[in-house]
Amino acid sequence: MRFLLGRWVVLTLGSVGASLLAGSGCSESRSFTPHGGAGSGGSAGAGGATTSAGGQSGASAGAGAPGGRAGTTSAAAGTSMTNEAGSTSAGAGGEAAEGGAAGSAETAKSALGTRCTADAECRSDHCTDGVCCDSACSGQCESCNARGQCGAVSGKPVAPRAACAGTTPCEGTCDGSETKACSFPDSSTLCVAATCDGNSFTPKSVCDGSGACTEPDSRTCANGCATGGSAACAADCTPTSCASGSYCDDASGNCLPLLDTGASCSADTECASASCIARVCCADVSACGGGCTSWSFDSRTTEGWVADTDPGFPVNGGGTTNGVTTSTTTAHDGGAALAVPGTANGQIVSVTVPICRSGSTQNLAGFTLSAWVRLTGTALSPDSFVFFDAWSASGSVDNPVLTGDSIVVLDTWYHLSTTFSSTIDADHVAIRLNPEMSWSGTMYIDSVTLTGP
Repeated sequence: MRFLLGRWVVLTLGSVGASLLAGSGCSESRSFTPHGGAGSGGSAGAGGATTSAGGQSGASAGAGAPGGRAGTTSAAAGTSMTNEAGSTSAGAGGEAAEGGAAGSAETAKSALGTRCTADAECRSDHCTDGVCCDSACSGQCESCNARGQCGAVSGKPVAPRAACAGTTPCEGTCDGSETKACSFPDSSTLCVAATCDGNSFTPKSVCDGSGACTEPDSRTCANGCATGGSAACAADCTPTSCASGSYCDDASGNCLPLLDTGASCSADTECASASCIARVCCADVSACGGGCTSWSFDSRTTEGWVADTDPGFPVNGGGTTNGVTTSTTTAHDGGAALAVPGTANGQIVSVTVPICRSGSTQNLAGFTLSAWVRLTGTALSPDSFVFFDAWSASGSVDNPVLTGDSIVVLDTWYHLSTTFSSTIDADHVAIRLNPEMSWSGTMYIDSVTLTGP
């Protein structure tokens, strides 16, 4: 009876201890719950009678502390035919259980104008200039204000945008209206005045419209310098002394015939169209202020075409246009073609040309842009595209004109054209290749025309 009573007391106390030490489970919350502590060991078994089997193994395992699992019952039973008590080694405590996972409530995104460091923080998905902005606002001459509104800037571009190129006094600036790129002084801005000393005349140096000063060559005056401090050779022409249909050439001092469309120029007065844009005589496209409507590249110059930096397309930081030049060995017709070598890893290679003076645009709805295009180099993906584009600070439109699966053979000229059906006020047209994969080669372009409806 005493043996049974003792066993009942031991078992009962072990059970009560287990209940008191049982760990409570972790509930889900917004913060992470620490691990539970280890459970305490179980109690030792009672000793066996002299001739009976050994005592029970250790009673119930220790319960884990809050968050822990129950301990194991590792106590051994007493040996038979002895009065040896059961092993008194307590059961090992349970391993600590991990707490509940943190809550997953989604953080609310921020409104326009809120300070930010990443796009994902903003409802607009655009974090620009340190605030949530209403657009990507990545143009060289635009920035996002404290209200989250993107707009044009004046003066220098806002960091981290690239600074305007050029040197004083021809350095580019943001003019407060053009957002995509800096504007540059044209030939009306003087760098160095003309000089005449003894019998050596040096024409004036002016801005070339691309951020640099022209470097005119000096010449010898056959009759010495003019008198009266006019800084010219004696008997040279003046801007008002030439007959209609001609202009006064500073370099020679003679009246020369006005230049045709496509010829290189340094001032509007040299062109028959009275329009010198990007140092090329251009035919007027409309009242937008003068722009080229055809480019043959027979002048062996790029005729104003440059690498495209329109941020409306993913060009900045994208594919690399390795210089824009001309080729006399690969031309569709005439003496030369535009050559655009490029390297792209699924990104864009693009060239563009202004069709209007800075600050003016032309509605190109109904206008047709056409050109001969030839692609050389590595194979193109069937998903690649050639696009004809039109763009300005206020918008852009892009029309696919050739797909990769249509480019059956490289090194072949394709005559491509598109008519802009939607209303687009543009000051540039562009031709671009989107290879959709790693590509290295050259895009040749010839006989480009822009014609009205």
